Amino acid sequence: MISCILLYLNIVSIIGMGVGAGAFVLAKFGLLHPEAVEGLVLVNIDPQAKGWMDWAAHKLSGLTSSTTDMILAHLFTQEELSAAPPAVQSSRARLGATRNAPLLWGMYNSRGDLGLARSGAGSLRCPMLLVVGDGSPHEEAVVECNAKLDPTQTSFLKMGAAPAQPAGQADRGLQVLCAGHGLQDRPPPSPPPASSCNLRPPPEPEPEPEPRPSAHGDRVPGARTDF
Repeated sequence: MISCILLYLNIVSIIGMGVGAGAFVLAKFGLLHPEAVEGLVLVNIDPQAKGWMDWAAHKLSGLTSSTTDMILAHLFTQEELSAAPPAVQSSRARLGATRNAPLLWGMYNSRGDLGLARSGAGSLRCPMLLVVGDGSPHEEAVVECNAKLDPTQTSFLKMGAAPAQPAGQADRGLQVLCAGHGLQDRPPPSPPPASSCNLRPPPEPEPEPEPRPSAHGDRVPGARTDF
């Protein structure tokens, strides 16, 4: 499906970022089409197939929870779901209006093992950044995935609790690490200090001077020559 979208949009290569199921899909696409992937940012990726216990738990959850609730539990923590911030509410609304969400969720839960390896057919050849939250239920899977990838092409980022981090630090960390892999021309500039938030608008550009005739008799467009 990704190949069809890139072909339709006339895009030769991508830098992909995915979370959970999206990270799995992008990693599989990178294995099948390495020439079309310049870099990957994979959040909470689990490259292994589900075991029997996970399969049984998924079946039991499907009897008591809707597909939307199961996907939200995959994306957010229980504390976030209980607090229901705007991000959770908007995600719930989008998932409820998406007809193919159950198909994607069913595909992800019946997935096979990606078979990742540091070399050979199971190796991802592009720069990668693996991201996971400290204490996340996906932490063990992401650490194991990191051990199977080429260390010269892979960076691992474990994020702490959100309240302990300044706003924007996570975004800046992602950009800086991507820049270190050559996925960005240069790291973004440091944010301004809090005391300088009230910035003035940039000055208006000065008008360019009107062209003058040169000493060689060049004519200026619109100038009279019948002196």
